[in-house]
Amino acid sequence: MAQDKPTTEDYGRFREMLAFFTTQADKNADLGRVEQPADDAKELLQVEQANAEFFKHYGIKRELVKYPNEMNYHITFGTDEHFGTPESTYLNVADTRVMLVPSFENGHITGFQSTIVAENGDKPATSRYATVHDLKLDAEGEPDAALKELFDHQEELLATVRELQA
Repeated sequence: MAQDKPTTEDYGRFREMLAFFTTQADKNADLGRVEQPADDAKELLQVEQANAEFFKHYGIKRELVKYPNEMNYHITFGTDEHFGTPESTYLNVADTRVMLVPSFENGHITGFQSTIVAENGDKPATSRYATVHDLKLDAEGEPDAALKELFDHQEELLATVRELQA
């Protein structure tokens, strides 16, 4: 099955999603807790599975997590004992082991590793790492090469996972 090539808009939306995620995770770290929409007391706030109140609360649209080739993300801000770590705060492509695992310094996100989470002795997949600085999440206009490479790597990993499942 041929994959749709990402557009400039797709890359821009990916940058916006990462900027939202990074900003909100850092804000949560500063608060010492996960900022929750309204009275929602869920243990994990999963954007794609959450109700419209989540999107409304954070001022984001569902389209922010949806990309071509059915690459749709879950964004998780965890509130368990691993708060502000890759075990509780991460992005993954829905219903897959394809992840963007953040790295942290003093509770704040410093970068992202694009990878497939290994399972049952699987050979680790190739991964790609980019710092928040390299991704230029606050930039406007054409997304830079580092951001495009990270997005493209996520698509490659998703295609690999789908091939293995076929």
